[in-house]
Amino acid sequence: MTNTDARGIRFSELLRAGDLIVTGSGVGEPESLVRALDAQREHLDSVQIFAGISYTDAFTPELATAAPLSSFGAMGTIAPLAAAGLIDTSRGIICEVKVGSSEGGAASGDSTHHPERSGVMRSFAPTGHRHTAEVLQALALKGVTTEVHLSATAVDNVRGVLATAHVFVKPGTVEKDVWKAYREAYNHEPFVRIVKERTGLYRYPEPKILSGSNYADVGFELDAATGRVVALCAIDNLMKGAAGTAMQCANIMMGWDETLGLDFPGLHPI
Repeated sequence: MTNTDARGIRFSELLRAGDLIVTGSGVGEPESLVRALDAQREHLDSVQIFAGISYTDAFTPELATAAPLSSFGAMGTIAPLAAAGLIDTSRGIICEVKVGSSEGGAASGDSTHHPERSGVMRSFAPTGHRHTAEVLQALALKGVTTEVHLSATAVDNVRGVLATAHVFVKPGTVEKDVWKAYREAYNHEPFVRIVKERTGLYRYPEPKILSGSNYADVGFELDAATGRVVALCAIDNLMKGAAGTAMQCANIMMGWDETLGLDFPGLHPI
């Protein structure tokens, strides 16, 4: 659905800026309806990758002048590692994304019917998921070229996404380097929270506590023995992945407070 305000700014929800450069499983021509941020592409920074962080959080200054704008919430985040140049590109990236039924697309079917989905843990896209193309583009914008292996699994949730990305970092990378990368990327983002605790129920990002909110929770764990960072991100895909991000984009583009109408803390506990 596309809406146009008095200034002629077009808000195209649920179109992916990733379609600009990469479509399907390879490189393709831009789709005619998807020109989001095209004019600003050379200026973009802090690329957000995988689930939970939208272009809104990545490109806040650019959004004030961008038109038309495509807003989306994709799946997990390794953006800080890419921005900091910590990724060992020779080893590739692996991401497993667990999604609720509201991530099932616009068209219904037997597999999206809730009685059928109840209790499932179903691998529906072990390879070839379309979000792989968006990840490749986002990495390319940061000058990172590596293989990306993405799988998606349906779980017994109505709403919510949890992405777990396995990223190998360059030799000599220590935990304080990863902390620095995450803090530099997100310290000034009102809807991105770093969740990494030693104790408690919610030591890492958890979609359950985000239901109804516009927050994206990110976290990580470094396996120093193997040089592997497990990067996690959780969102409510109906908010951060859709309506919340669209409103956040509108606020920025209209010059309003970015958080206007979006400070609801969520429905937890429900």
